[in-house]
Amino acid sequence: MTAADRRFNLKKEFLNLVSSYVNAAYLIMNVNIKHGGFIMQSYEPQFSIPIIDTEQALADIMESIAMKDTALSRILNAEGEMLQKATRISGNTDAFINVNESVNSVMRNVTRLQMLLQFELENVEALLRAVEDMDELEE
Repeated sequence: MTAADRRFNLKKEFLNLVSSYVNAAYLIMNVNIKHGGFIMQSYEPQFSIPIIDTEQALADIMESIAMKDTALSRILNAEGEMLQKATRISGNTDAFINVNESVNSVMRNVTRLQMLLQFELENVEALLRAVEDMDELEE
């Protein structure tokens, strides 16, 4: 495989990753209810996407992953506070068990989301290494 083929494949893989993040912006659907039915109208977003280089795009994706991870940490913190409050005020064992099950469910879901974020981060790191390797080949 030539360097040009590798660069093409890298760009294709990068665009697939980026498109998964911005796909929703291009597939915004406007649903109008008219005469008891649904009329689906798709339209382009009213904002412009700035043209940036590959490294900046990867850095932006990594920043969004970090922000999602921070949000998940805050959710876990809130669940911990809720469990502590339930421990202090709950005299009813059944109510405490319900709160505990709810917290357990949220923690399982947050763990799943953190695993997905880890996979996203690994993909970005692999793409970043590939971009750096391609830059070295060009020099």
